[in-house]
Formats: sequence, C-alpha cells, structure tokens
Amino acid sequence: MRLIDIQDYKGLSKEMYILFIVRIITAMGSNLIYPILVLFLTDKLGYSNSYAGLLYLILGIASIPGSILGGILSDKWSRKNTVFLFSVLGGVFFILAGVFNNYFYLTPVIIILANVMNGVIMPANTAMVGDLTNSENRKTAFSLLYLGHNIGFAIGPAIGGLLFENHISLLFIGAGLTAFVSANLISVFMKDDKNHINRDDVSKKDDKKELYEESSIKLIWNNKKLLYFALISTLISFILAQNHFTLPKQVDDVIENGVKHYGLLMTLSAFVIIFFTSVITSITKELKASISIAFTGLFCALGYGILYFANNFGIFIISTIIWTIGEILYSTNSNVYIMENTPESHRGRFYSILPLLTGAGYAISPLIMGRYIDAFSIQSAWVIVSLVGLVVFVGMLMLYSKESNQELNNEVDKQ
Repeated sequence: MRLIDIQDYKGLSKEMYILFIVRIITAMGSNLIYPILVLFLTDKLGYSNSYAGLLYLILGIASIPGSILGGILSDKWSRKNTVFLFSVLGGVFFILAGVFNNYFYLTPVIIILANVMNGVIMPANTAMVGDLTNSENRKTAFSLLYLGHNIGFAIGPAIGGLLFENHISLLFIGAGLTAFVSANLISVFMKDDKNHINRDDVSKKDDKKELYEESSIKLIWNNKKLLYFALISTLISFILAQNHFTLPKQVDDVIENGVKHYGLLMTLSAFVIIFFTSVITSITKELKASISIAFTGLFCALGYGILYFANNFGIFIISTIIWTIGEILYSTNSNVYIMENTPESHRGRFYSILPLLTGAGYAISPLIMGRYIDAFSIQSAWVIVSLVGLVVFVGMLMLYSKESNQELNNEVDKQ
C-alpha cells in the first residue's frame, strides 16, 4: 500500500502538467469562496437559511446553460480560447463581487454570473484533457487533475476561514486573481487546439450511426441498472452537498471562530483524500464497484450521523475523516461501475447525462435542508442525512445482490 507515488504520473505531456498546476490554482481560488458561501449569505448579507438554499439552487441551474455553451464553443471554436476568455470573465466578476460585497441583491447576482463563467470552462477543460491524452494514459491524467484539485482544496478553505470575518472582499478579489493567473498559464503554455482531433479516439461512427442517433434520455431509461445507479448517485450528491451548507452552519453555531475551524475541516478532508486514496483503493481493489459504493452510504451515514452529538471540535474531526472515506469510495468506484455496465459506444452520452442527475442532488439539497433547518434545527438535520446514507447503503447492497445472482445464473447456464 502506498500514499502518493510520483512515478504514477510520469509520461504525460507537458501541457498536462500545466493543467495540473492550473487545477491547483483554480481549486484554491474557487474554494476561497464556495465552501463558506452559505455563511457569507446568512452572516454577512442577512439571508435566511431557506433563501440561502434557494440561491444555491439558482447557482446550480445557472451553470447548466454555461455548460452547454462551453461544450458548443469548445467544439466549434477552440478549447484553449474558451478556457482563457471565460476564466478572465469569471475573474472580473469575482473582483466585482469583492468590490460590491455588501449588497443584498447585487452581490449574489454577480456571484451567479461568475458561476456561469465557471460552467462554460468545465466542458472545455475536460475536452482539452481528451485532446492531450489517449486511451492508455487518460485515467492517469484525470487522476493527476483530481490530485491537483484536492491540493488546491486543502489550501483555499483554510485561507477563507482566516479572512472571512474581517477581510471578505479579499477572498473574492483573491478568487479573481487566481482566475487571471490560470488564464495566463493557459494562454502562454497551451497549444492552439483549433481543429485538433485525437485520432486515437476517433470511432467508426459511420458503421454505428443508428446507435448514435438514439436519444440519450431513452438510452438511460432503457438501461434500468444505470438508471437505478444514477438515482443512487443523486442521493449521494444530496448527502455530500451538506459539506458546503449544513456543516459550515453547524460549526459556526457550535465552535467559537467557527468559520476558521470549518476551513480547517475542509483542509483535513483534502489531506485525507490526497494521502489515503491509494491506500483505500488498494484495500478495496478485490471488491466489486457496487459493494464499495454501498460502503459510501454506510460511511456517510456514520460520519454525518455522529454530528447529531457534536458539541466540540474533536467530533467534527472524527466525522470529517469518516465521511471523507465514503467520498473516496464513491469517487474511485463510480466511473468504474459505469464503465463495467455501459457499452463502449454509449459511454460518452451517459457521462454527459450523469452530471445533470447528480448535479440535481447538489442543487436541491441546500434548498430542502435550508427550509428544514429553519423549521426545526441543524442538529436534527443530520438524522435526515444519515437516513439517506442508509438508503444508499441498502440500495447498493440490493443492486450488488441482484448482480451476483445474475452472474451465478449465467455460470449455471454455461454449464
């Protein structure tokens, strides 16, 4: 078992290592803001929990047209230019939010616009990775970017927690400046990708034209196993969304200098991911993806459930370690499960639909939990979250059992 082995990431193109640096910078910048956004809305601007949850829903919905635009521009125009232009625009909006940071209506609108810019960048960035890799090293490249994201995530919330009380404008301005730095790195070091095609990945579309004409929604609807898994993934995203909504609210209520301590918890989570993903992957490598994802539900149920009793920082630390293990299990097994249960010709379309389904969990969770907290209490909210985790655990165990029975029946039929 290993923690981090640099040798795993050798042999990629120079541009991929630039994207790794960019990912660290952008993750650090965006996480100056987003993990503590709910506290900014409620503590600084005076929003109720319900209205803060509604704004999170709007943020999620607003990113959809941005993502669609990003996909069109990256295909029809240029990946590099799309990332550069909208990184700059996103940086401008973040700086404007820093300047106008105490307006009840204006400030959230500016933040929403910045989030739309980020939505445009994401598909272009992913397509850029596809251009720079092939089928043999693509998994390694995405693993490297996942590492870069968590390195940035380890830094951003800690700084955000320190500056939140007295220097909130610096957080938005810092997010804007990191966007400018990222845009500059893309502009200087990335090649112009116009009309670039990775020939290693060109499929024989003419031979399978009828497959590609099938509706993506119909495709998933007809694959009941993947539809079931998508619904489970939505529940998992509903759970993990608490990290940026219910959790910071509770830490701020229970602990003195709560925002600072919340930032430290997010940094702890990032370090657990950075240093223990390889260990957990090694331990679970013999398990089927479905059973590993089932344990995601169990770890989340336990990790978030103990927050019902949280009255000191130590319980928050233990909770964070437990639910982060659950997050690792899901992150390292969800793509594997999709690969194992999707025909090769259909994977791209399912990957384009799944983020919308899981994103629904992230978007609607703060709205539901915000209204629940206003009506009842933060403490009792963890009972709901823990129960959802148990539903995920039981649901994936049922799926695993059904798969095992099917495999057994197939072996009997062969005999």
